[in-house]
Amino acid sequence: MKFALECTNCILNQVAQVSKMKNLNREENLVLLNKVKSCIEGDDFSKTSPEIYGNAWKVITSHFDNEDLYKEIRESYNSKFMEYVPQLEAVIKKSENPLKMALATAIEGNLLDLAIQKTFSIEQLINSIEKIEHAKFGIDDSDQLLDAIKHSKKILYVGDNCGEIVFDRIFIETIKDFYPQIEIYYVVRGQSAVNDVLLSDALQVGMDKFAIIVENGDSSLGTVLDRCSPNLNKLYKDSDLVIAKGQGNYESLSEFPRNNLFYLLLTKCHLIAEEFNVEKMSIVCAKAQY
Repeated sequence: MKFALECTNCILNQVAQVSKMKNLNREENLVLLNKVKSCIEGDDFSKTSPEIYGNAWKVITSHFDNEDLYKEIRESYNSKFMEYVPQLEAVIKKSENPLKMALATAIEGNLLDLAIQKTFSIEQLINSIEKIEHAKFGIDDSDQLLDAIKHSKKILYVGDNCGEIVFDRIFIETIKDFYPQIEIYYVVRGQSAVNDVLLSDALQVGMDKFAIIVENGDSSLGTVLDRCSPNLNKLYKDSDLVIAKGQGNYESLSEFPRNNLFYLLLTKCHLIAEEFNVEKMSIVCAKAQY
């Protein structure tokens, strides 16, 4: 999915968020804003949004000596949602279809994108997850996905955000409960990319107990294969099934379609909702057209 004009607003909103985090005054804010605007204006608009956003993010982090600006926030969100693992696992185990319930829970976890969501209620999120078993999907290819999982030997699961990674872990743990022989690879960003998951996040939530963690070698806010490591590209090609979480991974991997590629996300942006022809904030489990 190519860069759209509206994507500029998300990048500039991120500048405002970081400026607030770092307590910049008006003059300092404008310096940073002008740097990012110049980066966007000089970029190639035939690229995907995650790639251009990633380039702008490098400008932001370089302004602060390449500080990992969301490190403490990521750690806090991961820690907070790890507290709910026993409760969520209990809800999933007593459901009619634990695998589909775990899948739906993983998608609902996509609410936790700090780059878009300013505030949310943890209690409201847990309540919605408890009810999600009977929620209607905007696109529901879950039966095809669950069948693909059943017949896979190697799965590549592409992660998205902090906090949300806890829900990915629960889904992957549930897959391993049913199919312990499946080899699962969990992909994280290679460098800081707003609140997207890094190796440290995966280790913090114990993802390494259920999957082999793979850094993609890039800092785009998605998975831009042209910029990712040879190892990640090989895994993308060789895996029986690829599960891509979140809008950024859809925006980037839709440029590299393959067989047995599934997108799991909430349509938090009207552009993505229009791409899938669903309402905004719809639950989507969609098999890529290939």
